[in-house]
Amino acid sequence: MDAEIVSWTFLDHASFSPASYAALTLRCLKAMGWRLDHQDREHFVLLHDRRRVVVRFEWTDRDLECLAVHEVATAAQHNSCQAACVITNGRFSGAASAMAAEFGVVALHCSQLDLLTPQRAPAPMIRPTSRSDLPLAA
Repeated sequence: MDAEIVSWTFLDHASFSPASYAALTLRCLKAMGWRLDHQDREHFVLLHDRRRVVVRFEWTDRDLECLAVHEVATAAQHNSCQAACVITNGRFSGAASAMAAEFGVVALHCSQLDLLTPQRAPAPMIRPTSRSDLPLAA
């Protein structure tokens, strides 16, 4: 249990500024298989198994407000991403959590990076069709 708590708080203790927090969190995501496509100001577009996600890292010493959630949702539309995520070392305010749910933004604490890993979609089932079922052109 103690080792698990240490792993949860690693990013909180290892980063002392927004820049070091973003670099450390990005390094952890790269170790999990994510690849950086490009950076757009404070937004990072990541790729993993053909899934494109825009992520914003927010280092904060108080509750995170709505602005970061709104901006990452806008960046997801601008960059044609399948998902948007805000990752913070703090907590989300009630309004930010509600906005994230409304916009479909994933709101994560830095101890929850494994929740960003995409699940593989099941392969589509192909139904065989017989030639007699096909309509004939006149």
